[in-house]
Amino acid sequence: MGLIVWGTKMKVFLISIFSAVAVIAAFFFLKTGFQESTNKGAYVISLESWHNGQRIFKFPEDSIFVSGELAIQQIMRLDQNDFNGKVSLTQSVDRYYLIDFNRGLFKDIGSDLEQQTEKIPWKGLSEKKYGTNFRADLHFNENFKVKDTLWEGKNLKNISYTADNREQYDILLEQYSSKDRLPIFYDVIEQRFKGRVLKMTTTYPDDKGTLIYTTKFVSLKKHPLLDALSRLK
Repeated sequence: MGLIVWGTKMKVFLISIFSAVAVIAAFFFLKTGFQESTNKGAYVISLESWHNGQRIFKFPEDSIFVSGELAIQQIMRLDQNDFNGKVSLTQSVDRYYLIDFNRGLFKDIGSDLEQQTEKIPWKGLSEKKYGTNFRADLHFNENFKVKDTLWEGKNLKNISYTADNREQYDILLEQYSSKDRLPIFYDVIEQRFKGRVLKMTTTYPDDKGTLIYTTKFVSLKKHPLLDALSRLK
């Protein structure tokens, strides 16, 4: 989840929200043969922090616009203004990443989608500082408990386990046909159970709160970022 925060009285620069909560981040790459006709649109990734039944904070959504084998990740920022003790937050786009998931590479193309990007060097995804961490460790050495469940009218798989560090994971996964050529977010769990993770809840030990991750795909025929993808290299 991409977040950059600036304030009038204090300036806080977060390298990545997921430096503290990397276990929620996605291991996201595209299968060979990814089909533009059925997967042109945006994946919207949301993350919320909860404690004692109350939502503490909702992070800016991480949007991944996909068309063909390339994607644009939109990184948001928050401007924090403190006027006479009254704090307000303003959200805006900070930068874009051009991502080639097949090759595991990205370009930081800044905030100008009209610029020429051919000379901007490709870098490994592990060097990406902001937004969803595509190479996070999700502690998938533990034993899974699996059962069928119903969520928002959908028949899903409920997968749960406790990590060695006592973090508890509860995952809702929608199964898809093995013939579907879809992008993979969570390498181990989605390929093993042949499904898309729709929701992941991580509960931290010692009453440290809960993080709730959700992802959904929005099919789009037209969007300025999808148009930009056809021009960028």
